[in-house]
Amino acid sequence: MKKHRLTPLLLFVVLLPLLTFAEQNTSSVKPKARSPKALTERGKQNLVAFANLYGYVRFFYPGDKAARVNWDEFAIHAINEIEPAKTPVELANALTAIFAPVAPEVRVYLTGSRPPDSPSLVDGNQVVVWKHMGLGVVKNSSFSSPYLSQRAIESREKAISLLTSYRAALSGGVSCIVPLALPKDNTEPLVVPAASTSTVSSSADDRAVRLADVVITWNIIKYFYPYSDTVHVDWPSALSESLSSAAGNTSDAEFSFTLRKLVAASHDGHGNVFERGHSAELVPPVLWTWTEGQIVALNTDGKTDVQPGDRLISIDGSPALEALSREETLWSGATEQWVRYRALNHLLARSSGSAIQVEIEPFAQPGTRKSLSLSCTEPSYILTEPRPSKISEVDSGIYYVDLNRITDEDFSKQIDQLAKASAIIFDMRGYPRNIQRPFAILGHLTHSELTSAQFLVPEITTPDPKSVVLHGGGDWHIPPVSPYLPAKRFFLVDGRVISYAESIMGIVEYYKLGEIVGSTTAGTNGNVDQYVLPDGYKITWTGMKVVKQDGATHHGVGIQPTIPVSPSRAGIAAGKDEVLERALREARQTYSRSGVSTSTSR
Repeated sequence: MKKHRLTPLLLFVVLLPLLTFAEQNTSSVKPKARSPKALTERGKQNLVAFANLYGYVRFFYPGDKAARVNWDEFAIHAINEIEPAKTPVELANALTAIFAPVAPEVRVYLTGSRPPDSPSLVDGNQVVVWKHMGLGVVKNSSFSSPYLSQRAIESREKAISLLTSYRAALSGGVSCIVPLALPKDNTEPLVVPAASTSTVSSSADDRAVRLADVVITWNIIKYFYPYSDTVHVDWPSALSESLSSAAGNTSDAEFSFTLRKLVAASHDGHGNVFERGHSAELVPPVLWTWTEGQIVALNTDGKTDVQPGDRLISIDGSPALEALSREETLWSGATEQWVRYRALNHLLARSSGSAIQVEIEPFAQPGTRKSLSLSCTEPSYILTEPRPSKISEVDSGIYYVDLNRITDEDFSKQIDQLAKASAIIFDMRGYPRNIQRPFAILGHLTHSELTSAQFLVPEITTPDPKSVVLHGGGDWHIPPVSPYLPAKRFFLVDGRVISYAESIMGIVEYYKLGEIVGSTTAGTNGNVDQYVLPDGYKITWTGMKVVKQDGATHHGVGIQPTIPVSPSRAGIAAGKDEVLERALREARQTYSRSGVSTSTSR
């Protein structure tokens, strides 16, 4: 097959603006706003090819010129240069022109043709490579990140696996060769990578900005979300669909849905999209839950005509179940219960003062419908189901402790009373925001040291997920603390329990510190990473891999109850907390009120 090359004239014509672009670090580029326009099939293949090569070069090509580039603005500029290519030859030429000024050793060629020779490394004992411990590119100084991305100097012997250039098919009939290691010039220090904060006036109203957002987001999750071995996603299809959607979006609001669906494809409970300058949405003063295949009011503040147990039938004229299904496509989660919890929390979210027309079926009047107008007045996280006081004796010798509301000081003040309890019910249905020292609580439940799940930071040096190395060392080690609490223990959980709360419950589960009552938790743990996109959208994802103490999978599995309980519509309507009541029954049946306990722990 004939080997295609750029002609010198074409190379000069195409490279000239790109050379200027790279030398100025893209700071003066003002991309012209483009109206929404559907992608052609050829155009989509071109952008998929660019997306692939962009990730390889940005995150794994270790050259000094690439380190100087503002990669956000590079992506915006490149979109308009790459999309119009009409043939594989034009695409190869355009990609070469775009990347040559910043990565001169990268080669792009026609798939199926003889690959060009890989650039040879000159003699020397040291090479430069990329080392990512997670993605350590944070543009918000208030965010404390455990992750670090840096170019490193390695000996040839230590970097032997990186000395072979990475080869891959891109899309649209072209392939690439990307060096993963380059010789170190001993006379010059390494260039510090440029920050990618956009210096152009970037808006999601600009088509190229939207497409660049998709390219950047897709690459970040592809390489730095550490659950590709657990969550099996057709990631190429997710890119293709998101590019098509973004190209035709006509507003920030439409593009928000595109970006959220892309993040949701990762099935990550920490996956989220935050809009720039977006005012907080409010909901009506009703907490909804899912039970018996229905959306049911769990609690209200008494200011509406909705009562606990009432079923939601329609929202602004649309069937409520269909609206919930649509909403669930916008929320990322490793488990169905976490996605549904997030979707229910935002199903009726609107701007402040908005009114929503709903139809409900009152529990007291089955088969009837009641139309209501609900005003959005509350943050979605305010309402919970009715609960006892945060630390209280709910029966003789049986104490209730709400881990979502107590502080470390609250627990310390009651420790003497808890030491005398025959049973303690810990409520973890939510998130323990006010507990700064979980050790101080868990340490009272053991005679020997407790260890948390394994917190593992991925080291990423190549585009191949099989080359990822996991590093531990951040696990919790909790010694026994006096006084020991001999009471029988119960921990209430459901699909709201995520992250920090699952770190605590993972210890409870592994060491059998008590019965776990309720339903399965969210199945997502580990520190969150984040990135601010060119137009100000912020994406978040789980950057750390967490497995159970024995190495078993936690992601998408969660903490399983030892006593499964699901609230019923009738129970909700009657004002019952059936999960708490089940724990109370177990406490009464198993232990006498004398405080004598046979509770044990490992």
